[in-house]
Amino acid sequence: MYFHLLTACPLFLLVALISCLLSPTLRAHLVYCHWATLPNRWTLRPPKAAVALALKTQDGCTLGAWLYGAKNETTNAVLIYLHGNAGNRGQARRLKYYQRFHTLFNARVLAIDYRGFGESTGRPSEKGLLMDAVAAWHYAQHELQATTIFIWGHSLGSGVAALLASCLTTHLSPLPGVSCPAAPPTPADDECIPPHQTRPPNAQRNPQVESGGYHGGQ
Repeated sequence: MYFHLLTACPLFLLVALISCLLSPTLRAHLVYCHWATLPNRWTLRPPKAAVALALKTQDGCTLGAWLYGAKNETTNAVLIYLHGNAGNRGQARRLKYYQRFHTLFNARVLAIDYRGFGESTGRPSEKGLLMDAVAAWHYAQHELQATTIFIWGHSLGSGVAALLASCLTTHLSPLPGVSCPAAPPTPADDECIPPHQTRPPNAQRNPQVESGGYHGGQ
């Protein structure tokens, strides 16, 4: 009996691996673990320091989001927090991150749930997660009028943050079908203005961009 079990286990694992490689749905469930919705999306409530938001993506998905430190009027900076796989923006350890970053960077924290996570609509994919990050950028830039935007990715989110940073710095989408925001100016932008001209006093600059990532349990 034990012999049969020992020979069946590797075969089962091989079949499972092949199934995952051939099935995009199974592969997505393993990579994103968006089915692990803790806390439950129906009881997802923002902490006292945050307000709930709904963001629209370029392909029509609706993302659940929180703006932590929304009432902080002493800063015009926003940190976009892109979480890792599994769970959602309401996990206790992620709430600690929002509080820590709000204090450390003196910035409001825009925490989104990717499509398929929390109460966000749609299904996660590499292209979809980039669209979600672009939607967060647009909201921070145009709705919150941020002059400095930090992009922070944790685990899975660090890859999303890198794709968004690539979008912003090159204005060339790393994935087909995703429209990138306007690229931020470089510090040398003023050198493009002839010496006899000056930048109009009411001209708007794109926000400064800082990005970072982290992989770990806490």
